[in-house]
Amino acid sequence: VALFEDFEQGSRLLGAALARSGGSAGLAIGGPVDSEDPRGVRVRLAHVPSCLGLAVRSLGEIRHDAVGRFTAAAGLVTRLGAVQAAERARDFRCCDCGHVTTVFAKVEDKCKIDTPQACPGRRHFPGSAAQQPGGELCCGSGRFACLGSSHLMDYQELRLQDFAIRGAGAAAPCSITVVLTDDLVG
Repeated sequence: VALFEDFEQGSRLLGAALARSGGSAGLAIGGPVDSEDPRGVRVRLAHVPSCLGLAVRSLGEIRHDAVGRFTAAAGLVTRLGAVQAAERARDFRCCDCGHVTTVFAKVEDKCKIDTPQACPGRRHFPGSAAQQPGGELCCGSGRFACLGSSHLMDYQELRLQDFAIRGAGAAAPCSITVVLTDDLVG
């Protein structure tokens, strides 16, 4: 049950289980693992038992505390647009030390990618008093050059709307926007 209570911990547990299995379970659970994607394994859960308390009766019950938690909902699904290609990640090269940093898109923010604020790379300064082992110091530069968008993914938005409840005092059905990526698109 801990798998469903904390999304981050659940993701780590699934990733550790796949690593121990030698990766062969990746094909059975969610498809091949993309080694360039640090977010890890993709898992699709189906037929989750209702006794776990994950289901909501109405989309209006979903609040901020549901962020980062598994939630089950049912409703009418409508596509909001065509499948699009979106950037999964963008590479930036530090103008001072040449270190390449990959920044991943924020899917929840229309695949926005922010320029890094500070370079995590290291510079070699032989004989420096403040040097780390190997004579290296953190670069820390904030100047970057974009190397282009070579990491793409499929992206599509859907609207999930509560099933209409008929009756005299029935409220208007709630809806939420859902973002699909990669193999869930289509």
